[in-house]
Amino acid sequence: MNRKGFTLVELLALIGLLTIVVLIATPNIINQIDSQKSRNYENFIGDLCLSTEAYINHGENIEGIDDFNDPGDAIEISMNDLIVNGYVKSTTKNPKTKENIKTTDHVLVTINHDKTYSCELNGIKPVPQPVSFADDDWSVIAANTTSDKYNVGDTKCVALDGLTTTNDNGCNGNFKVRIANKTACTTE
Repeated sequence: MNRKGFTLVELLALIGLLTIVVLIATPNIINQIDSQKSRNYENFIGDLCLSTEAYINHGENIEGIDDFNDPGDAIEISMNDLIVNGYVKSTTKNPKTKENIKTTDHVLVTINHDKTYSCELNGIKPVPQPVSFADDDWSVIAANTTSDKYNVGDTKCVALDGLTTTNDNGCNGNFKVRIANKTACTTE
């Protein structure tokens, strides 16, 4: 007898093997796609922040700029101002919405404790700074990290405005904060 094909059992085994490969590979592929989308948005916000910084540093007649000097200060910059002054192209697409940015959008720029800027599209505020740290405010702690009161590396449990964490850090739902240097603390 001349056999020129595959038996039904061989075909079923091949289909089963291919199904297993697809089931194993699909979640990894989906995770890679989601991760890339997240990185694209982070890059978009980073570029937008750099453009906004340049506008703030070189711009004139920006409403509220006189009160934008100290850590924690924030200012809203309209996307229309960035487009009109050539800092952002009107054809720039938001990677999350896949739509061109709107002239009604705005960027909320906040001065960080290390004098760098953080930016959020449409004024979605970043995670608030801790409101209590051993009953002192953030600037007092940063200023006293080299004194006997606080040391770099110290950790404290901190309550943040309405936020909790599920991390098992020994702080009963609050954040554990470590003094990283004279001007910065990190959450654990």
